[in-house]
Amino acid sequence: MTKGLIPEWAPQDAVLLAWPDETMDWADNLAEIRSCYLLMVRALLDYVPVILLAQDTSSVPLRGDYLHRLTVQEMPLNDTWVRDYAPLSVINDRGERAVVDYAFNAWGLKFAADRDNQVASKLPIFTKDIKRITRHDYVLEGGAVESNGEGLILSTSSVLLDPNRNLGRGEADVQAITEPIREGLHADRVDMLDVSPLEGDDTDGHIDTLARFCDDETIVYASCSDEEHPDYHTLRKLDEELHRLYGERYRLVALPTPEVKRDTDGSAMPASYANFLITNSIILAPTYRDRADGEALSTLRDLFPERKVVPVDAIPLIRQHGSIHCATMQFPEGFIDEEYK
Repeated sequence: MTKGLIPEWAPQDAVLLAWPDETMDWADNLAEIRSCYLLMVRALLDYVPVILLAQDTSSVPLRGDYLHRLTVQEMPLNDTWVRDYAPLSVINDRGERAVVDYAFNAWGLKFAADRDNQVASKLPIFTKDIKRITRHDYVLEGGAVESNGEGLILSTSSVLLDPNRNLGRGEADVQAITEPIREGLHADRVDMLDVSPLEGDDTDGHIDTLARFCDDETIVYASCSDEEHPDYHTLRKLDEELHRLYGERYRLVALPTPEVKRDTDGSAMPASYANFLITNSIILAPTYRDRADGEALSTLRDLFPERKVVPVDAIPLIRQHGSIHCATMQFPEGFIDEEYK
Protein backbone atom coordinates (compact mmCIF):
# COMPACT_ATOMS: atom_id res chain seq x y z
CA MET A 1 0.00 0.00 0.00
CA THR A 2 1.31 3.43 -0.98
CA LYS A 3 2.06 5.77 1.91
CA GLY A 4 3.64 9.17 2.28
CA LEU A 5 4.77 11.17 -0.73
CA ILE A 6 2.97 9.48 -3.62
CA PRO A 7 5.55 8.12 -6.07
CA GLU A 8 5.77 9.45 -9.58
CA TRP A 9 4.81 6.16 -11.25
CA ALA A 10 1.34 6.19 -9.66
CA PRO A 11 -1.56 7.04 -12.05
CA GLN A 12 -1.91 10.79 -12.55
CA ASP A 13 -4.72 13.29 -13.09
CA ALA A 14 -2.58 16.07 -14.57
CA VAL A 15 0.88 17.59 -14.99
CA LEU A 16 1.61 21.20 -14.06
CA LEU A 17 3.97 23.54 -15.94
CA ALA A 18 4.51 27.32 -16.04
CA TRP A 19 4.78 29.41 -19.21
CA PRO A 20 8.01 31.41 -19.69
CA ASP A 21 7.71 35.14 -20.33
CA GLU A 22 9.83 38.25 -20.78
CA THR A 23 9.74 39.19 -17.07
CA MET A 24 11.76 36.09 -16.17
CA ASP A 25 15.37 35.09 -16.69
CA TRP A 26 14.21 33.55 -19.97
CA ALA A 27 13.93 36.97 -21.64
CA ASP A 28 17.16 36.63 -23.65
CA ASN A 29 16.14 33.31 -25.23
CA LEU A 30 12.36 33.49 -24.98
CA ALA A 31 11.55 32.07 -28.42
CA GLU A 32 13.83 29.07 -27.89
CA ILE A 33 12.49 28.21 -24.45
CA ARG A 34 8.87 28.66 -25.49
CA SER A 35 9.44 26.20 -28.34
CA CYS A 36 10.83 23.74 -25.80
CA TYR A 37 7.79 24.18 -23.54
CA LEU A 38 5.42 23.71 -26.48
CA LEU A 39 7.16 20.41 -27.29
CA MET A 40 6.78 19.22 -23.70
CA VAL A 41 3.14 20.27 -23.42
CA ARG A 42 2.14 18.71 -26.73
CA ALA A 43 3.91 15.45 -25.86
CA LEU A 44 2.14 15.31 -22.51
CA LEU A 45 -1.32 16.18 -23.80
CA ASP A 46 -1.52 12.95 -25.77
CA TYR A 47 -1.38 11.03 -22.48
CA VAL A 48 -2.32 13.29 -19.57
CA PRO A 49 -4.14 16.61 -19.01
CA VAL A 50 -1.88 19.63 -18.59
CA ILE A 51 -2.38 22.66 -16.34
CA LEU A 52 -0.25 25.54 -17.60
CA LEU A 53 0.31 28.55 -15.34
CA ALA A 54 0.85 31.87 -17.12
CA GLN A 55 1.13 35.49 -16.11
CA ASP A 56 -0.39 36.48 -19.46
CA THR A 57 -2.71 33.74 -20.70
CA SER A 58 -3.07 35.46 -24.09
CA SER A 59 0.62 34.72 -24.80
CA VAL A 60 0.02 30.95 -24.81
CA PRO A 61 -0.50 29.75 -28.42
CA LEU A 62 -1.85 26.29 -27.53
CA ARG A 63 -5.55 26.12 -28.23
CA GLY A 64 -7.83 24.28 -30.69
CA ASP A 65 -7.48 20.51 -30.61
CA TYR A 66 -5.92 20.58 -27.15
CA LEU A 67 -8.57 22.71 -25.48
CA HIS A 68 -10.35 19.81 -23.78
CA ARG A 69 -7.13 18.57 -22.08
CA LEU A 70 -5.32 21.86 -21.51
CA THR A 71 -6.08 24.37 -18.75
CA VAL A 72 -4.29 27.72 -18.90
CA GLN A 73 -4.46 29.27 -15.43
CA GLU A 74 -3.48 32.88 -14.78
CA MET A 75 -0.92 33.11 -11.97
CA PRO A 76 1.72 35.65 -10.84
CA LEU A 77 5.15 34.01 -11.17
CA ASN A 78 8.85 34.67 -10.67
CA ASP A 79 10.03 31.69 -12.69
CA THR A 80 8.93 28.42 -14.29
CA TRP A 81 10.47 25.74 -12.02
CA VAL A 82 7.17 24.38 -10.71
CA ARG A 83 8.77 21.21 -9.33
CA ASP A 84 10.18 23.27 -6.51
CA TYR A 85 7.26 25.51 -5.54
CA ALA A 86 4.19 23.40 -6.35
CA PRO A 87 2.64 21.47 -3.44
CA LEU A 88 3.58 17.84 -2.76
CA SER A 89 0.92 15.12 -2.93
CA VAL A 90 0.74 12.75 0.03
CA ILE A 91 -1.40 10.00 1.53
CA ASN A 92 -1.32 8.92 5.17
CA ASP A 93 -1.77 5.52 6.83
CA ARG A 94 -5.54 6.08 6.99
CA GLY A 95 -5.80 6.74 3.27
CA GLU A 96 -6.37 10.47 3.74
CA ARG A 97 -4.94 12.57 0.91
CA ALA A 98 -3.43 16.05 1.10
CA VAL A 99 -1.18 18.53 -0.68
CA VAL A 100 1.64 19.99 1.41
CA ASP A 101 2.85 23.52 0.75
CA TYR A 102 6.36 24.02 2.09
CA ALA A 103 8.07 27.40 1.94
CA PHE A 104 10.06 28.22 -1.18
CA ASN A 105 12.90 30.75 -1.00
CA ALA A 106 14.55 30.20 -4.41
CA TRP A 107 17.16 27.64 -3.37
CA GLY A 108 18.53 29.45 -0.36
CA LEU A 109 17.74 33.09 -1.17
CA LYS A 110 19.54 33.11 -4.53
CA PHE A 111 16.71 34.78 -6.46
CA ALA A 112 13.34 36.47 -5.97
CA ALA A 113 10.62 34.03 -4.84
CA ASP A 114 7.79 36.16 -3.49
CA ARG A 115 5.34 35.15 -6.22
CA ASP A 116 6.40 31.53 -6.60
CA ASN A 117 6.11 31.00 -2.84
CA GLN A 118 2.40 31.83 -3.08
CA VAL A 119 1.53 29.60 -6.04
CA ALA A 120 0.66 26.49 -4.01
CA SER A 121 -1.83 28.37 -1.84
CA LYS A 122 -3.48 29.99 -4.87
CA LEU A 123 -3.93 26.89 -7.03
CA PRO A 124 -7.70 26.31 -7.45
CA ILE A 125 -7.29 22.91 -9.07
CA PHE A 126 -7.78 20.37 -6.27
CA THR A 127 -10.89 18.42 -5.36
CA LYS A 128 -12.71 19.42 -2.17
CA ASP A 129 -11.68 16.27 -0.30
CA ILE A 130 -7.95 17.03 -0.72
CA LYS A 131 -6.69 18.60 2.50
CA ARG A 132 -4.35 21.57 2.15
CA ILE A 133 -1.45 21.67 4.61
CA THR A 134 0.79 24.74 4.86
CA ARG A 135 4.30 24.36 6.30
CA HIS A 136 5.84 27.77 5.64
CA ASP A 137 7.96 27.33 8.74
CA TYR A 138 10.19 25.01 6.70
CA VAL A 139 11.85 25.43 3.30
CA LEU A 140 11.69 22.40 1.00
CA GLU A 141 11.67 22.05 -2.78
CA GLY A 142 10.01 19.20 -4.65
CA GLY A 143 13.21 18.45 -6.55
CA ALA A 144 14.97 17.81 -3.24
CA VAL A 145 12.94 14.70 -2.33
CA GLU A 146 12.44 11.31 -3.96
CA SER A 147 9.92 8.77 -2.65
CA ASN A 148 9.76 4.99 -2.97
CA GLY A 149 6.05 5.06 -2.07
CA GLU A 150 6.68 2.99 1.04
CA GLY A 151 7.80 5.63 3.53
CA LEU A 152 11.39 6.27 2.43
CA ILE A 153 12.44 9.76 1.31
CA LEU A 154 15.77 10.16 -0.44
CA SER A 155 17.48 13.57 -0.40
CA THR A 156 20.92 15.17 -0.11
CA SER A 157 22.75 16.75 2.81
CA SER A 158 23.98 19.61 0.62
CA VAL A 159 20.38 20.81 0.28
CA LEU A 160 18.80 19.89 3.61
CA LEU A 161 21.70 21.21 5.69
CA ASP A 162 22.00 24.47 3.75
CA PRO A 163 21.71 27.26 6.39
CA ASN A 164 20.11 29.61 3.85
CA ARG A 165 17.10 27.34 3.69
CA ASN A 166 16.38 26.47 7.31
CA LEU A 167 18.63 28.69 9.36
CA GLY A 168 18.79 27.89 13.05
CA ARG A 169 17.84 24.23 12.93
CA GLY A 170 21.50 23.33 13.21
CA GLU A 171 23.63 21.07 11.04
CA ALA A 172 24.45 18.88 14.03
CA ASP A 173 20.79 18.22 14.79
CA VAL A 174 19.76 16.02 11.87
CA GLN A 175 16.53 15.15 13.69
CA ALA A 176 15.48 18.80 13.70
CA ILE A 177 16.33 19.14 10.01
CA THR A 178 14.41 16.08 8.83
CA GLU A 179 11.46 15.99 11.25
CA PRO A 180 9.32 18.45 9.22
CA ILE A 181 9.82 16.20 6.19
CA ARG A 182 8.94 13.01 8.04
CA GLU A 183 5.91 14.67 9.59
CA GLY A 184 4.64 16.51 6.49
CA LEU A 185 5.30 13.71 4.01
CA HIS A 186 4.33 10.85 6.40
CA ALA A 187 7.76 9.29 5.98
CA ASP A 188 9.30 6.59 8.14
CA ARG A 189 12.80 7.62 7.16
CA VAL A 190 14.65 10.44 5.43
CA ASP A 191 18.04 9.46 3.99
CA MET A 192 20.49 12.20 3.02
CA LEU A 193 23.15 11.29 0.49
CA ASP A 194 26.43 13.03 1.26
CA VAL A 195 27.42 14.12 -2.24
CA SER A 196 28.27 17.43 -3.90
CA PRO A 197 26.03 19.09 -6.49
CA LEU A 198 26.79 18.83 -10.20
CA GLU A 199 28.81 21.69 -11.64
CA GLY A 200 26.48 24.58 -12.48
CA ASP A 201 23.63 23.30 -10.28
CA ASP A 202 22.34 26.29 -8.33
CA THR A 203 19.91 24.12 -6.33
CA ASP A 204 22.92 22.93 -4.27
CA GLY A 205 22.40 19.31 -5.31
CA HIS A 206 18.78 18.30 -5.80
CA ILE A 207 18.29 14.56 -5.69
CA ASP A 208 16.35 14.64 -8.98
CA THR A 209 19.60 15.43 -10.81
CA LEU A 210 21.40 12.50 -9.19
CA ALA A 211 19.24 9.48 -8.28
CA ARG A 212 15.61 8.56 -8.92
CA PHE A 213 13.24 5.81 -7.88
CA CYS A 214 11.78 4.10 -10.97
CA ASP A 215 9.58 1.77 -8.90
CA ASP A 216 9.70 0.35 -5.39
CA GLU A 217 12.63 -1.90 -6.32
CA THR A 218 14.80 0.20 -8.65
CA ILE A 219 16.98 3.31 -8.35
CA VAL A 220 18.52 4.85 -11.47
CA TYR A 221 21.39 7.26 -10.99
CA ALA A 222 23.81 9.52 -12.84
CA SER A 223 27.24 8.00 -13.38
CA CYS A 224 30.45 9.02 -15.10
CA SER A 225 33.45 7.05 -16.36
CA ASP A 226 35.40 10.00 -17.77
CA GLU A 227 38.02 10.96 -15.19
CA GLU A 228 38.45 14.35 -16.88
CA HIS A 229 34.79 15.27 -16.43
CA PRO A 230 34.30 17.87 -13.65
CA ASP A 231 31.53 15.74 -12.11
CA TYR A 232 33.55 12.50 -12.14
CA HIS A 233 34.47 12.48 -8.44
CA THR A 234 31.00 13.59 -7.35
CA LEU A 235 29.34 10.82 -9.34
CA ARG A 236 31.93 8.24 -8.30
CA LYS A 237 31.09 9.03 -4.67
CA LEU A 238 27.37 8.84 -5.48
CA ASP A 239 27.86 5.38 -7.01
CA GLU A 240 29.76 4.16 -3.95
CA GLU A 241 27.24 5.58 -1.48
CA LEU A 242 24.22 4.14 -3.30
CA HIS A 243 25.79 0.68 -3.43
CA ARG A 244 26.77 0.86 0.23
CA LEU A 245 23.33 1.97 1.40
CA TYR A 246 20.99 0.27 -1.05
CA GLY A 247 22.93 -2.35 -2.97
CA GLU A 248 21.23 -5.26 -1.21
CA ARG A 249 17.71 -3.81 -1.17
CA TYR A 250 17.39 -2.16 -4.60
CA ARG A 251 18.33 -2.80 -8.19
CA LEU A 252 20.77 0.01 -9.03
CA VAL A 253 20.99 1.10 -12.67
CA ALA A 254 23.51 3.64 -13.98
CA LEU A 255 22.73 6.36 -16.51
CA PRO A 256 25.56 7.94 -18.50
CA THR A 257 26.51 11.59 -18.09
CA PRO A 258 26.76 13.87 -21.12
CA GLU A 259 29.88 15.82 -21.92
CA VAL A 260 30.22 19.13 -20.12
CA LYS A 261 27.75 21.67 -21.47
CA ARG A 262 28.69 25.33 -21.24
CA ASP A 263 26.69 28.46 -21.95
CA THR A 264 27.94 31.23 -24.21
CA ASP A 265 29.68 32.89 -21.25
CA GLY A 266 31.56 29.67 -20.45
CA SER A 267 29.56 28.80 -17.33
CA ALA A 268 28.66 25.16 -16.76
CA MET A 269 25.09 24.00 -17.35
CA PRO A 270 23.97 21.00 -15.23
CA ALA A 271 22.95 18.36 -17.76
CA SER A 272 21.61 15.17 -16.16
CA TYR A 273 19.69 12.31 -17.76
CA ALA A 274 18.22 11.55 -14.33
CA ASN A 275 15.99 14.63 -14.62
CA PHE A 276 13.19 12.82 -16.50
CA LEU A 277 9.44 12.86 -15.79
CA ILE A 278 7.37 9.72 -15.23
CA THR A 279 3.75 10.18 -16.21
CA ASN A 280 0.83 8.19 -17.61
CA SER A 281 2.14 5.84 -20.32
CA ILE A 282 5.26 7.90 -21.11
CA ILE A 283 8.65 9.03 -19.86
CA LEU A 284 9.53 12.58 -20.86
CA ALA A 285 13.30 12.27 -21.19
CA PRO A 286 15.90 15.03 -21.58
CA THR A 287 18.48 14.91 -24.35
CA TYR A 288 21.48 17.21 -24.66
CA ARG A 289 22.71 17.01 -28.29
CA ASP A 290 25.28 14.56 -26.98
CA ARG A 291 26.67 11.22 -28.08
CA ALA A 292 25.41 9.71 -24.81
CA ASP A 293 21.78 10.59 -25.61
CA GLY A 294 21.13 7.26 -27.30
CA GLU A 295 22.51 5.21 -24.40
CA ALA A 296 20.47 7.19 -21.89
CA LEU A 297 17.24 6.73 -23.87
CA SER A 298 17.94 3.02 -24.30
CA THR A 299 18.49 2.63 -20.55
CA LEU A 300 15.21 4.38 -19.79
CA ARG A 301 13.36 2.17 -22.31
CA ASP A 302 14.72 -0.90 -20.54
CA LEU A 303 13.68 0.50 -17.16
CA PHE A 304 10.16 1.43 -18.29
CA PRO A 305 9.13 -1.23 -20.85
CA GLU A 306 5.43 -0.40 -20.49
CA ARG A 307 5.92 3.32 -21.12
CA LYS A 308 6.92 5.18 -24.26
CA VAL A 309 10.14 7.16 -23.84
CA VAL A 310 9.70 10.58 -25.48
CA PRO A 311 12.94 12.55 -25.94
CA VAL A 312 12.94 16.33 -25.54
CA ASP A 313 15.90 18.56 -26.37
CA ALA A 314 16.64 20.06 -22.94
CA ILE A 315 19.51 22.36 -23.91
CA PRO A 316 17.19 25.41 -23.72
CA LEU A 317 16.16 24.39 -20.18
CA ILE A 318 19.66 23.92 -18.79
CA ARG A 319 20.58 27.45 -19.89
CA GLN A 320 18.75 28.42 -16.69
CA HIS A 321 20.12 25.41 -14.78
CA GLY A 322 17.11 23.08 -14.80
CA SER A 323 15.71 20.32 -16.96
CA ILE A 324 12.47 18.43 -17.60
CA HIS A 325 11.72 17.20 -14.08
CA CYS A 326 12.47 20.66 -12.68
CA ALA A 327 9.94 22.20 -15.08
CA THR A 328 7.05 19.84 -14.28
CA MET A 329 4.97 18.60 -11.34
CA GLN A 330 2.60 15.66 -11.50
CA PHE A 331 -0.59 15.30 -9.45
CA PRO A 332 -1.89 11.80 -8.68
CA GLU A 333 -5.23 10.34 -9.62
CA GLY A 334 -8.08 11.67 -7.51
CA PHE A 335 -6.41 15.00 -6.66
CA ILE A 336 -7.57 17.29 -9.48
CA ASP A 337 -11.09 18.66 -9.87
CA GLU A 338 -12.88 17.63 -13.08
CA GLU A 339 -12.91 21.25 -14.26
CA TYR A 340 -9.13 21.16 -14.66
CA LYS A 341 -8.61 17.89 -16.49
